[in-house]
Amino acid sequence: MIVPVTLLAEPVRNTMNYDSISNEYPVPTYSAAALRGMGDRRYQEDTYLISSRPDDRLLLAMIADGMGGMQDGRLASRTAVGVVEHAFRRFDAQGDIAAQLLEALTRANDDLYNRLHGDGGSTGVACVFCDYGMYYAGVGDSFLLLRRGQTLYRLNRRQNVYYALCTQQIRRGVMNRAYAERHPERNALTGWLGMKDFRDVDRFLYPLPLFSGDTVLLCSDGIGDVLSDEELLACMSEHTADGICRRIDQIILDSGRHNQDNYSAVAVRCE
Repeated sequence: MIVPVTLLAEPVRNTMNYDSISNEYPVPTYSAAALRGMGDRRYQEDTYLISSRPDDRLLLAMIADGMGGMQDGRLASRTAVGVVEHAFRRFDAQGDIAAQLLEALTRANDDLYNRLHGDGGSTGVACVFCDYGMYYAGVGDSFLLLRRGQTLYRLNRRQNVYYALCTQQIRRGVMNRAYAERHPERNALTGWLGMKDFRDVDRFLYPLPLFSGDTVLLCSDGIGDVLSDEELLACMSEHTADGICRRIDQIILDSGRHNQDNYSAVAVRCE
């Protein structure tokens, strides 16, 4: 299922003290599309969100992947997305977007913990696009990618045991990943929405400037762990957000991969 959405509005005066940027670069327009598939799973536990406030030139994109093997992943991902969207509708467009996005994720975490008492949860990757760039906040192991020119960038940090162990080893001066790669719990999450102790949120304090031709992809691990970097770059080089989603979907369907996870994505192009 692919759903295209376009945010179009007349440019407004920037109120975030980025006059040097506004003088040099035109105000961008964002177009977005979303994709979601079942894979080989019996239940769909991924939820995506595209929500716009055209009068304020704000666009919210979010991916939530309910945690398998725990209580009601579908409820968890839908709840997370619903809470964040509700908060987004009340954002002060001239206020601190980074702080408001963090607060929205914190509310989603608290709501999930109160509902599921720590027995369920969801990843959450949320981005707010505005006149001069993109804010991000997230937890879990979903992906946030940027294509600029012919280069693919990973913008977020995966919160799982593998990356936690690698970070520990680097801090100790050890560069051998073998221990982390062999760890039986290497794919277990260390951060998610629905935790009792919710503190480690990966986020941007200031907007990442985006320029014409840039493409941002939010996706669950059913895509990020399946497509190669070369395939992702090729998909994100499509000229429309809708085309990006269709190409990703076709690659997954053509692969016939056994035990394919639920997969979801939101693609955003800057024009």
